[in-house]
Amino acid sequence: MASSYMITNGKIVTPEGILTGGTVIVENGIITDVMDHITGHDSYLQIDAQGAYIAPGFCDMHIHGCASWGFDAVNADEFAQAQEFLAEKGVLTFLPTLQCDEQALRSLASILDGHHDRDAVPGIYLEGPFVSTSKRGGIESCRVHPADTDHLKQVLDWGRGHIRMMTIAPELPGIKPIVDILLDAGVIPALGHTKASFDQGRELMHYIEQHSPRTPVTVTHLFNASSAISHKEPGLSLLPFLEPCYYELNADGTHVHDRMLQFVHRHGRRDRLVLISDALLSAGLGQPAGDSYAYYGERVYRNPEGAGVYRTAGDTLVGSSSLLTESIMHYRQVTGADVCDIMRAASTNPYALLRLSHKLGALAPGYRAGIVLLDNDMRVLKSLPL
Repeated sequence: MASSYMITNGKIVTPEGILTGGTVIVENGIITDVMDHITGHDSYLQIDAQGAYIAPGFCDMHIHGCASWGFDAVNADEFAQAQEFLAEKGVLTFLPTLQCDEQALRSLASILDGHHDRDAVPGIYLEGPFVSTSKRGGIESCRVHPADTDHLKQVLDWGRGHIRMMTIAPELPGIKPIVDILLDAGVIPALGHTKASFDQGRELMHYIEQHSPRTPVTVTHLFNASSAISHKEPGLSLLPFLEPCYYELNADGTHVHDRMLQFVHRHGRRDRLVLISDALLSAGLGQPAGDSYAYYGERVYRNPEGAGVYRTAGDTLVGSSSLLTESIMHYRQVTGADVCDIMRAASTNPYALLRLSHKLGALAPGYRAGIVLLDNDMRVLKSLPL
């Protein structure tokens, strides 16, 4: 793909709204102009959008694998193939996500040592190990650990500076010293896999804000493996509706009921919503439902009904067989979200959470040109990677 090109004859999704019939000009991989009219430049590759939406590429903050590659067990070549596959699907930035397994973390960190584009892969998302044993969900019990600062320092050493986010449970004894170390290391805390009350979640969120005002806080896959909304005992799931924190949402149609997706769209803060895939290696394969495979040494299978992947022993939901692009399409279909809302949730907000919004997630001069062309259903027609 040429590093200098122009895209015309489409509906440009800008931070201010939709610009119809304009032109996006890219020079050496950087957007230099977004105009409200069609123009030409003989020396540039010209791309006719043919009426499609022209939008910034997607960012999947929470993904365990895709298309036969699990990030817990890939080599460098396989990782590069997975990245290329995701880019073709419009996912131009992602955080490979792991359980806290020493071998997997060391191996992936070593791969990222040789990865030169930190905008495309900003780091690793680690689920655990400091989470609730009763809300561990797909996390194996051997990878759950009491809040212990010495163990955290060991985990950070395994990650070699590549851990970008970590899921923690607010109710655990000793969790605040864990937060202190995470903040010092530049790791974004995500609250999840927890039985915390609303008040416990809010207290830890405010603790983080007081000690590191510029560090965002997010909730790991809202509603899943978390204390629920209740009229008598409001759990952590209520936090994003009353506090200005970010929150991940898996909209594959299995992890969260469609009515709850509608509830989130109507009542949640749209400037904090982050759509994720939580995808496993079966995502993107189109394999028959019911096929099983190994995941951290256990057998899991895709349920014949829906996108869920379940542990064979006990039928625990452990992840998804939907890519982010498929979940985006489902969210739009179920909620009626407009294109600008979709792009906030799939691009603008996750880049802001990762503190990359100064150069990614918008079609504006000075931004890196990761661009997708989309039809009205949010199906990716063409992807122009970073």
